[in-house]
Amino acid sequence: MTSEILTTFENSIPLKPYCTDELSLGLKILPAETAIKKRYIQPNKPTDLRWLVYDVDRSTAHYDWQDLHAPAPNFTVMNPDNGHSHLFYGLEVPVFMQMGAKQNPIRYVSSVDVALTQKLEADPAYAKLIAKNPLHNSWSLNLWNDRSYNLDELADWLDLSAMTDRRVRLPEIGLGRNCNLFDATRFFAYREIRKPVENLLFPELYSLESFILRCQSYAKLHNTFDVPLPVRECETIGKSVGKWVYQHMSPEGFMCWGDKRRQKSIEVRGKRSEERRTEALQLRAKGYTRAQIAKKLCVTEKTIQRMKIF
Repeated sequence: MTSEILTTFENSIPLKPYCTDELSLGLKILPAETAIKKRYIQPNKPTDLRWLVYDVDRSTAHYDWQDLHAPAPNFTVMNPDNGHSHLFYGLEVPVFMQMGAKQNPIRYVSSVDVALTQKLEADPAYAKLIAKNPLHNSWSLNLWNDRSYNLDELADWLDLSAMTDRRVRLPEIGLGRNCNLFDATRFFAYREIRKPVENLLFPELYSLESFILRCQSYAKLHNTFDVPLPVRECETIGKSVGKWVYQHMSPEGFMCWGDKRRQKSIEVRGKRSEERRTEALQLRAKGYTRAQIAKKLCVTEKTIQRMKIF
């Protein structure tokens, strides 16, 4: 079956996704061209959220979203033996989910995901790492909408009023868990990075690798939801937070950032000076005096003198 939305799905999976034919045998990381032949596959890249996927364990799951007054999924992937389905909603613009990304889109998509999980009466414990592969012939595929959604379109179907205050934690279901743990871990990292090195028992351990491990440990320790996130997800959150905070807020990272900014500034000033000298030479060739060139270029006569064009 050919479809624009299925082509989008195939083209958007990670280069080396997690995949398997049997969940009981564990997951493997394989090249996309091999993974796409497996029954289960990772739909989203580690950094980008392109697909909102919901696990609904009802025999009527592939069509009763209509009775629940939910937006139409792009497609449903059903187990023909029991009707249990994964419902896929594609996003027009992927949401960048790593540390360093803008927090408002992450909070928004997490709120939409929580509300849609509730409206669809989907499994709140579903980790979303792996999903039924819509391109595998062991599942029954139903196409409902060939056009991806923007978040506002999905939000129109949902009540997000309880989730607009950023000071309030999201319900601990779906991406709400990820968002809450991400926030808790980054606030820990902000505090941890400010500790003076001399106050640490072993200053030599104050390295990027050590800092990432501390953030990962914090994330795993505070993964205390009624339905915890997979350990792998906690480690991913800790690594993303730890790496960004260390590179941007540690003394070493800040110095490196400052060096890069200074180097960029030097390059920009050098380019601007060269362009200005070229303009001055052109004006000199036209017979302009030093004072006239200075006025034309909005610089002092001393600047023109340093160019040594007279």
